[in-house]
Amino acid sequence: MSITRFQQQRRTLLAAAGTLMLAYGLPVHAQGGGGAEPIRVGGTLPLTGPLAPVGGIHKVAAEVFVDALNKRGGLLGRKVELMLLDDQSQPGNARTLYERLITREKVDLLMGPYGTSSIIAAMGVAQRFNKLFIQSSLGDPSLAPYEMQFPALPLGPEPRLADTEVLLDAYASTTTPPRPSPSSPASFPRRSTWPRAGRRSRPGEA
Repeated sequence: MSITRFQQQRRTLLAAAGTLMLAYGLPVHAQGGGGAEPIRVGGTLPLTGPLAPVGGIHKVAAEVFVDALNKRGGLLGRKVELMLLDDQSQPGNARTLYERLITREKVDLLMGPYGTSSIIAAMGVAQRFNKLFIQSSLGDPSLAPYEMQFPALPLGPEPRLADTEVLLDAYASTTTPPRPSPSSPASFPRRSTWPRAGRRSRPGEA
């Protein structure tokens, strides 16, 4: 699905609108000042189940980021409070827990879970409640038609077209390529051996 310039501009405006909603859509006593309530950011991660090893990495990264952000004064002059729930690597659990984050916990901002299935499940909840939704690991934008969702990926608006295998080729071409882990192939993978995860082929590619 190609992202046109108009679509990109529209999404930029939506992102700006979402920021304004976060900044001004709360009671005055909850904004700015030393006694302001924290901005509550909620999400789920697979802290148990088959995806737990990756979920644990995401949890540590999120906690380190929030700690550093708060040391710099927080967001919009307010501290940030992170609430992470365990979806147990189950999309159905993610759906239920995002409903809880919105209706019971009253979080101000939603961060998506890890894994395509859980992201899609949580995104449906965000869409139902008209909430801004930021996710970081959905590799195919065509699976995310909700206009108030925004990917926090380093691969641009069309990750299926991003040629990330170039990095692997660069590492493999060095005189001392990284040593593979015990569970990896005997040699460092090159583009021809690395799964493309659904990436569309460019002209001339096999």
